[in-house]
Amino acid sequence: MYKAFLLLSCLIVRDAFASLCFPDYCRNTTNLIPEPGERCLLEPVQRGAECMEMRFENLGHLPPTGEPLAQVSLVAYVHDFGNLKGKATAFNSSISDINFNRLTMRYQTLGDEKTSACRNVRFYGNASNLPLQDFFVSCPFYNSSFENSPYRLEYLVSGPNYEYSRKLVFIVPNHIFIDNAIKDITRFTPFIYVDVSDASTLTLYIQTLPKRFNVSAYKVWMINNDTNSTKDIILENPNGEKLIHHNFTVHDGVLFFKVAALHPTCHANGCINSTSPFISIKQASHRLLIMIISVIWIPPVMFYALYHAYKLYKKKEILKRAERKPMCLLVYTPSHMAHVNAMVDLARYLRCCNINAMIDTLDIPESTNKDPVLWCNEAFQAAEVIIIATSPRTDEIAPVIYRNMDSQALRLLKENYPLRNKRRSSLARFTRKDHKF
Repeated sequence: MYKAFLLLSCLIVRDAFASLCFPDYCRNTTNLIPEPGERCLLEPVQRGAECMEMRFENLGHLPPTGEPLAQVSLVAYVHDFGNLKGKATAFNSSISDINFNRLTMRYQTLGDEKTSACRNVRFYGNASNLPLQDFFVSCPFYNSSFENSPYRLEYLVSGPNYEYSRKLVFIVPNHIFIDNAIKDITRFTPFIYVDVSDASTLTLYIQTLPKRFNVSAYKVWMINNDTNSTKDIILENPNGEKLIHHNFTVHDGVLFFKVAALHPTCHANGCINSTSPFISIKQASHRLLIMIISVIWIPPVMFYALYHAYKLYKKKEILKRAERKPMCLLVYTPSHMAHVNAMVDLARYLRCCNINAMIDTLDIPESTNKDPVLWCNEAFQAAEVIIIATSPRTDEIAPVIYRNMDSQALRLLKENYPLRNKRRSSLARFTRKDHKF
């Protein structure tokens, strides 16, 4: 047995980054036959049908008595590709106490198994060997197009005479909301993921906010989408751990989690919340015995089977549509500073409601090029819903940096109108007296 600290990051990368993904004492090769003295070998990233169809057996099983459970810990961070490509979310995955021989991992988009990436790692040695130091595979996502998408990370651990696998699900956070450059806590979201390896217990993990925000508690909601029931708890972090977790006993239904940091600056239910993917739980049911007494029973039985097949199909379609956060562009005229502030508050509120609200004041400073026109064009193309706010008439324009964004967005909307691929809504609720929504 030997120990190591394993850092594995997102495997969806280009070959150009391969040389940066692992230390020089671990060799990247397609031939997993070690040379004398080698401690680990890893294969290049695999894609295609073989990776997509790979089976991870013994989900949720435990290692033999006396062997520690290998658990991957995910930590999200922002990788800077430089001025030409900008920033994107990346992940560090860590495993301590490596006492096994082989590790197989696969990142896969939920609802689109074709987007898959796999990697095999082999470890060699015995208890007399010195432990590996800072073994890592640190490869970020190629760009930000994967952000806001639901993913799963599956990994298979193989020892001398045992095998088991585990599964983690998460939504890739937008790098804009986890960047260390953020100073305003109302714009920072915690990264969360859920271990769904055990059908009766879900383990929620929260990557805590940076210490500069001084957050020691998080509010968690577990919501059953079938029954509209909600269970909420407060998780404390008195010791300043980077990852905290909690086990939830679950029953049948479609569940998801929301997590918000608690801070005096935010409202009573916390700051901007993070959301997990939808998780469908179906416990093993008792065997259903049907006795067909005569031919008369056949049509009702067939109808019953078709009805339940239809329900399963509809539920799967609903889950696919619900996995991705809707993209919403807010269009307004900065005719009054109170109106600008109200629109910013609306954007933050929509983000708390699991909607990716895009607004110039908050998003242009965080964009790669910081070009207002370019940001407006990209935001319009990404938007599924466009909200046009009726702005109050005043003699002056508010002292804001970004102007004429409303004219640009309305021009794009007019040009796009024949395609009819954008949902439009108008919002008119502005009071001159208090200048608030």
